Amino acid sequence: MRLHTTGQIEFSVSGSTRFLFNLHVVSAPGQRIERESLDLQPADAVLLERPAEGGAGRLVAITTARDLSVFYAADVVCTHDLRLVGEVSDWPIADLDHARAAYLFPSRYCESDLLGRFAWQKFGGLTSPFARASAVRDWIRANIAYVLGSTHSGTSACAILVQRAGVCRDFAHLGVALCRALNLPARYATGYACGLQPPDMHAWFEVAIGPGWLAFDATGLAPVNGLVRVAHGRDAADTAIVTAFGPANALTLAFSCQPTDANEPFNAISDDSHVLFSEL
Repeated sequence: MRLHTTGQIEFSVSGSTRFLFNLHVVSAPGQRIERESLDLQPADAVLLERPAEGGAGRLVAITTARDLSVFYAADVVCTHDLRLVGEVSDWPIADLDHARAAYLFPSRYCESDLLGRFAWQKFGGLTSPFARASAVRDWIRANIAYVLGSTHSGTSACAILVQRAGVCRDFAHLGVALCRALNLPARYATGYACGLQPPDMHAWFEVAIGPGWLAFDATGLAPVNGLVRVAHGRDAADTAIVTAFGPANALTLAFSCQPTDANEPFNAISDDSHVLFSEL
């Protein structure tokens, strides 16, 4: 399946400012970039960093006191590794490598150290790591309301558990925190999502089970075969779409993801019969 992704961001800038963007699609197993383009306006805005092959999609631009416009587009060939739930095999935590074990610990928005009692009371009776991660996703979907504008950039997993409302970012943070509290390495992932309405950037959580990572979307709003990864990290602090270091105000944030060929049908898998596997 070929997907066309776009990201457009406009800022009002009142002084010299440096920006860190996460817009680039990652070149990784399961998604191959056929072509991509980046337009920065004003034209003399400086592109300071381009991501290495396979790295997180990041760039840094700096501009003077003028509005900044960034437009990114990519055509991506997706060959996602989708596995039937019954085919997922568990793996002892003792077999985890050092890099994935680092995702067992609390982070800025995922206070897993504060959620241990709750997590074990709710999900501790399940012995399978996959069953625990799936139960976390299902509990969040059933008990947290998806309400636009109900949270802000500083809202953490513990706050979501209390107020029981949030958006995809918050659903993912709570999933990460609860899984870590259950001794499951978990990370936050973000990217474009084909079939998401209204179109926007999307977030989900991933758990290290077996030789790779399995994706869990607690919102249930995006098809599992329509996700296009941009970045992953401990939480949103590592993967923010844009971070401005200087006086700047966002004017426009617009994102889309759709089939490259309008005549190509997109057969969305929107149930939980399959799970997305990633080696990265």
